[in-house]
Amino acid sequence: MRKRFSGAKGEQFISVLDQIDVESVLSFKLSGYKSEGETMNGLISIGMQSSLTACYPKHSHNYWEITYYFEGSGVNITDGKEYAFSAGTIMCQPPNVPHEDVSSGYKNIYFLVEEFAPPCSEPLALKDLPGGDFLYILKKLYTEYHSRKSNHKKITESLLGVLYLYLLEMAEFKKTNRFVAMFEKRLAENLSNSGFSVLAAARELPLCEDYFRRLFKRETGKSPQQYLQDIRISYAMQLLKNSSLPLKNVCLMSGYADPYYFSRIFKKHTGTSPDNWRKNRAPQS
Repeated sequence: MRKRFSGAKGEQFISVLDQIDVESVLSFKLSGYKSEGETMNGLISIGMQSSLTACYPKHSHNYWEITYYFEGSGVNITDGKEYAFSAGTIMCQPPNVPHEDVSSGYKNIYFLVEEFAPPCSEPLALKDLPGGDFLYILKKLYTEYHSRKSNHKKITESLLGVLYLYLLEMAEFKKTNRFVAMFEKRLAENLSNSGFSVLAAARELPLCEDYFRRLFKRETGKSPQQYLQDIRISYAMQLLKNSSLPLKNVCLMSGYADPYYFSRIFKKHTGTSPDNWRKNRAPQS
């Protein structure tokens, strides 16, 4: 049995699969895993964006969509609310809710399910375990679905049951890290504030600075400073794509007082200047 440690204060995190007998999992009935009203079954489709995708236009579905970003970073906008994503982020998006992605390039696996009882009714952004366990099972789900073997439906429903257990575990784990959630909100609120100091804000928390930095990176995959920089650049890309604002205004609205520094950071993230990004990638009317 494998055991994982989160690092901070030696908190122990045990992989869900290690607690599940594999034969029992594969013997799940077609109706899928159900327990006390909790379920995720009825796989409608599963696909993959295997080449880098810059932006995905606003759209919605009649069913829950679960998306796993396995490369790149950007911002998912669901019902007007922004969720920063990076490799390992899992987005659970409710039915009939418009959502889109803005990024300099990402890859993902996505699937739709007929029935899903998430831990909450709102869009849910989670992070995969350090070993990538969710992605490992998700890839197996993708392979089995497209194999179309005689028993592929039974296997895919069983794998959905395992993924559902992971989602519950990750959602519960995320709830314990309230300081990270609070700080993510604080960073988003100060996205356009060029005078905002990440270090000063972190010092206001009742936690050791080094411990909080490790905690934040464990949950988001980034340092607080990197996280803020990523959402600022993603917001800048959104402005460049959806408006004709002068670059100086985009720079200020994205939290940068110095246009030259903004251009340097933008090019570091996207590989091109803001002006070229707007000309070559944003306009698609």
